[in-house]
Order: sequence, then structure tokens, then C-alpha cells
Amino acid sequence: MSTTTIYTLEEIARQKAEVRRELRQSRQRMQQAAHELLTPLKPAASRGGMAMRAIKTGASLLQGVLLGWRLMRRLRRMF
Repeated sequence: MSTTTIYTLEEIARQKAEVRRELRQSRQRMQQAAHELLTPLKPAASRGGMAMRAIKTGASLLQGVLLGWRLMRRLRRMF
């Protein structure tokens, strides 16, 4: 007993629009992360500022690594 799924043109168009939206959001997140990582650093006025910069930089790096990991998982599922 085989089950086949029948896709309508409207459903395919909806799925295509959803994938494009997800890709657009991913691209925006990647651009934002790259911008935060590559902008020149301003000199810190105090030790607290230096500590906050270090925390922010570490968080940005972690976010980039996690984003890359998620993308790799999605790509592996596709192929």
C-alpha cells in the first residue's frame, strides 16, 4: 500500500515563498553578525567598558558559531 502526496501549485508556491523568507532572514542575521564582528573597536574608557566589550565579542562569536552549526545541520538534511 503506497501513499502518494499530491501537491498543488498553490502549495508549492506557498512553500517556495516560505523558504525564500527563511533564506532572507538567515542572510540578514549573517550580515548583522559579520558587521558586528568586523566593525572597528573604539577604545574603552574604563575597565567596565573593556569587560563589556569582551563579553559582547564572545557572545557575537558564539552566535556566529551556532548559526553556522544550524545551517550545516539543515544542509545535511537536504542532501
